[in-house]
Amino acid sequence: MEKLTINIPSDKIDMVKKVLEALGVTFQKPKSIKSKISKEKLLKVSVWTDEDLAVFK
Repeated sequence: MEKLTINIPSDKIDMVKKVLEALGVTFQKPKSIKSKISKEKLLKVSVWTDEDLAVFK
């Protein structure tokens, strides 16, 4: 099975979904939990100064 991402005008979403469902296409909701976890991890990233990096030279 392939994954396909398409942009649909908001006034056509219901029609397109009905057609695709009639063809046997399944829909998955975006995994917002994963993006929330990623955002939390990014918030924990620290900024290093040149002095901090000098230790590794």
